Amino acid sequence: MIREELTSDDRAIEVQHRIDPGFVNYRLIETVVGPPGVAEINRQISLLPTLPDWLHRTRVGHIYTAVALAFCEVFNIASLREVLAHG
Repeated sequence: MIREELTSDDRAIEVQHRIDPGFVNYRLIETVVGPPGVAEINRQISLLPTLPDWLHRTRVGHIYTAVALAFCEVFNIASLREVLAHG
């Protein structure tokens, strides 16, 4: 069990949300953040300069990630680590 493998110091560090942009589920994020979040995503995407397709996709993934993390922070959503640490 992961809780038994963590030391007291591991469990005491500040927990922050992390999402790898390579694992972003765009539709799920849009559903969770709702119209205001989608509007912010669209606003940030519109500010991107002209980029090669691969870099544009990467930047869009980072934007979705940042908005999803901001949503989690605003609504005090527990991280997976917090859930695992507290059972």
